Amino acid sequence: MKLVELSNLIFRNGFIRHAIVKNAFWLTISMGISTLVSFLVVIGIARHYGPSVYGQWAFALAFVNFFSVLVEFGFEILMIREVSRDKSKTSEYIDNIIAMKAFFSLVAIALIFIVINFLRSDPVVLNLVYSLGIYMVINSFSSLFQTIFRANEKMYYETICYLLQGVLMAGLVYFFIFKNSPISYIAYTYIGVASVASIFSLSLIWRYFSKFFFKISFIVIKRIFFEVWAYALSSIVLSFYVIDTVLLGVMKSNAEVGWYSAAYRVPLFVQVLGLIIWRGFFPQLSQRYRQGPDYFKLIIEKLARAMHFFAWPLAFGGVILSGRIIVLLFGQSYLPGKLAFEILICAMSLSFVASIFNEPVKASDNSKAYLLGVSVGALINIISNLLLIPRFGINGAAAAYLMTQIGFTLFMYYQLNKIVKVKIYKYMGIPLISSVVMSLFIYFISNRLNVLIVVALGATVYTAMYFLISLFFVKISDKLMRI
Repeated sequence: MKLVELSNLIFRNGFIRHAIVKNAFWLTISMGISTLVSFLVVIGIARHYGPSVYGQWAFALAFVNFFSVLVEFGFEILMIREVSRDKSKTSEYIDNIIAMKAFFSLVAIALIFIVINFLRSDPVVLNLVYSLGIYMVINSFSSLFQTIFRANEKMYYETICYLLQGVLMAGLVYFFIFKNSPISYIAYTYIGVASVASIFSLSLIWRYFSKFFFKISFIVIKRIFFEVWAYALSSIVLSFYVIDTVLLGVMKSNAEVGWYSAAYRVPLFVQVLGLIIWRGFFPQLSQRYRQGPDYFKLIIEKLARAMHFFAWPLAFGGVILSGRIIVLLFGQSYLPGKLAFEILICAMSLSFVASIFNEPVKASDNSKAYLLGVSVGALINIISNLLLIPRFGINGAAAAYLMTQIGFTLFMYYQLNKIVKVKIYKYMGIPLISSVVMSLFIYFISNRLNVLIVVALGATVYTAMYFLISLFFVKISDKLMRI
């Protein structure tokens, strides 16, 4: 392939499949860098400081993230949706959203400072919450700026930002770990790295996309607010999806929070694969919805095929290898989280399937339907956590999250079918059969080889079975067509 052709392939948009693949390529790199760095940082913190101190860190981060929705307020979804349709709106949206975001940031910080003092008195936890609250605000601005790259389908700029942020984060965190510094130094590192990333992202926007001048218009702010309020309310409701760690921190010990957070970390790492895929699809879903149901349905079917391909083997393989994965990454002291890990990996895999329904609903301007869906899920999550955590601890919290995903998936399936009829179950059979074969293979070799080798061999078996079965059905279909 010529250099010019390669450049066009990864830097320019073409037909639908090309645009999706190009978007997914750059998102894979950028999200991969970010997730890998985050994963390595968590492993370093968990192994070095132990379950109790890591539990303090995990509680503080979960508590702060609970309030982050006030800062994000659905602005990223609106920015991608509107700017991807009309690039001339870039400056107008940046100017006024920054002003709105600054106001909501002050509200969020104030609430964080007030509420945490009613829940915890531990000075280490309080210091972590204050520091991570500042980090959360700064990082949210960085994320907002990077949505401009995504809306313009120029994800390679986002990749550059993530690379810079990842190198700084990993280097500084492990430096302080090797120096045996207090956990508070890690929080200060987060603040510094987020600040650098925000400034760098802003400079790229100014240089390549829009030389905005913070021209604030209360008319535009009012319009944006009424456009985004449903997404904002959805985000606020979604914050209750992560209330499990906060409730564990209030009801149980720091060690239990540490076990649960470690068990949660691998499924979250896995979920990023889904985020990469559906974020790559989202601009195309937004555009094709306006072109008619046939175009919209075509993109949804492509999304369904991709989500089912990854969801099933992750669930099957994760359950079989759960104990060995925890020991490999976090050590023997985190094995009490084994069952929670198995439940959570199934829940995260189900979130892949849920995206087939909720992403098209978001892209189709049906924000109220999406809000209703996440509200149903949040209600299930709150009630089940309050009922299950006191009795079953971390396993109850994991079960509550699985119940939440089931309820949310079913509800969003119903909502999507009111917009367009999509038979996504026809993409389920081959991945499911291939996953069963892979699971049997893994079961017989799991105790004989290193877990990383087992994962690689299992992935190879799954992929081979998937394409062999697909080829078989294609041949059968061709024969039937000739009859």
